[in-house]
Amino acid sequence: MASSGVVSVTIQSDSSEFPTEKRFDPNIKVSELKKKLELITGATHTSMKLTLSVDDKEVGLMSNDDETFAHYLGDQLKKDSSVKLLVKDEQPSLILQGGEAPKFVISEDKYLQRPNNARNFIKEMREKRLSGQSTDSSQ
Repeated sequence: MASSGVVSVTIQSDSSEFPTEKRFDPNIKVSELKKKLELITGATHTSMKLTLSVDDKEVGLMSNDDETFAHYLGDQLKKDSSVKLLVKDEQPSLILQGGEAPKFVISEDKYLQRPNNARNFIKEMREKRLSGQSTDSSQ
């Protein structure tokens, strides 16, 4: 919806199941809009493809980064129009693809041999609590 020179836009991306609503100046260049969308979607502006819909009708792909947002909106925007942007990341990161990162693995025996492991710490705290000792060093 356009009001006082801004357009309310619902942003959907393949990296998030929840849409976000933001307001943008319609005279912003598509390249600048993509840079602002980086913070919202996590996709880099260079790998972003934007598909515009107005009132649930697909307008098309916003392919020219030098054009303004208003150019793609055209005459279709009315006062109560709903504007949606679908952001597709053409090069999603491993995190978004569900890729597995290498994990640090240690055997149970080696873990228990470490002097400062979490299990020993929890055990010590539990023993202190049960014996009535305070874990606060100021008392």
